[in-house]
Amino acid sequence: MNIQHFQMPHLQKDRTLAQADALAIYRHYLGTEKLDFDQQMRRPCRSNILKAMCGLHARHAHDTTAFVMKHIAGGGRVLFWSDQHFYHHNIIRYSERPFDNVEHMNNEMLSRYYQTVKDDDLVIFGGDIAFGEVEKGRILLANLPGKKILVLGNHDFDKNKLVYRDYHIFDEITMAFVFYLTHGKEIINVLVTHYPVDNKWLPDNTINVHGHIHKYLADHKNINMAVEHTNYQPVDLTAQIIDTFNEYC
Repeated sequence: MNIQHFQMPHLQKDRTLAQADALAIYRHYLGTEKLDFDQQMRRPCRSNILKAMCGLHARHAHDTTAFVMKHIAGGGRVLFWSDQHFYHHNIIRYSERPFDNVEHMNNEMLSRYYQTVKDDDLVIFGGDIAFGEVEKGRILLANLPGKKILVLGNHDFDKNKLVYRDYHIFDEITMAFVFYLTHGKEIINVLVTHYPVDNKWLPDNTINVHGHIHKYLADHKNINMAVEHTNYQPVDLTAQIIDTFNEYC
């Protein structure tokens, strides 16, 4: 599919982007070929991964937007982090992480989580949580405080069978969702995804919070929540979202 053949959704009267429209933008973006980093035309997401993500999202068809907005209305904090890659040895070298080994990495990230997150916080996990045996990951993550949302990443599925790697810790599981911040008289649509979305796909007042690309950065209206940019702990991105909106929207 090509962007020229996709009818971009209109914002609603109050300038918000509806959840269904946000998901439609993301799905079509992931299925559209683009010029990649090595100058090859590729889809951002492999078709079998995209199919698996869409299928799992449909089976967990909750209103994640309402879940987040209720939390914000109650005065709760929303924290973000992504691409933890617990138990992934090679990510230390690949992303130049400041850890001696995978045990050091796991323990340090968990320690920073516990120091940061309280039971009444909401934590957005941006995908690609862990590698290796699912049961090891389940034990590692079992007692993390806070409400938790998983935004599905490509590594949250078994590589060969494309079976979801379920750690049984999430209150919500979604492919992508949008929530809203009020800034003066303006509405900021915050589209939360795993893969970064090219800015030409984003409505004018929309900021994309994403992961996937680790230490790298995407376009102006993208904010990378991968742990390489959050000091390896969940962080509140509200101020950065507003700053990005003020500069580029």
